[in-house]
Amino acid sequence: MSLIGSLATGRFRLHSDIDLLVRGPIDPAERAAVERAVAAVMRGTGIPYDLIYACDLTPSQREAFEKAVP
Repeated sequence: MSLIGSLATGRFRLHSDIDLLVRGPIDPAERAAVERAVAAVMRGTGIPYDLIYACDLTPSQREAFEKAVP
């Protein structure tokens, strides 16, 4: 899992969210486990977040996200 987006690039602001890129093939059980773990960590922070699964992206989308990772 990689941090991407505004927090990763130093552009995080008051209304930003946290973007996390989950890499590799992931089955439904693993996906559910990732979602529970991240939700548990983020609970109570009031900060919105997005989980982006690389396996759900087109090759060009995946390439764009990979370039955005510092």
